Amino acid sequence: MTDKHRRENCEGDALCSRKKAWCGNKEEITLIWLTRTELHTNNNEAEIILKQLHEINNYVVTFNEPFACIEYMKSIKTERIFLIIDGKMILDLFEDIRSCNAIDSIYIFCAHYEKYKHLRNRSKIAGCFVGLIDKY
Repeated sequence: MTDKHRRENCEGDALCSRKKAWCGNKEEITLIWLTRTELHTNNNEAEIILKQLHEINNYVVTFNEPFACIEYMKSIKTERIFLIIDGKMILDLFEDIRSCNAIDSIYIFCAHYEKYKHLRNRSKIAGCFVGLIDKY
């Protein structure tokens, strides 16, 4: 896979990017964070968010590349996906994302709630959130 993504619970298994059983996913839910934020640098905010995501669900997959993420989501057959996506990405990708059968809920993570609140009534959209704490 060309995208830089990681499963937080893997221990370096090269096959983990495609085979959940080899990664030890014990969850029925896969939490995916699709963001333009660079996650593989010393980004303190991103690390805080990842820690919060692990408090919600132990199994977290991150993506920076939208189309690799969509391909991955379409390959999932048994789990339910909770997708957290940056607001700037949702408008361009909504139809592709919504068509993924495994997606249970889409959470829009944005700095400007007003810009995306019109999407709240669309299928699979759980809401728009300025921060992860808003979900609690």
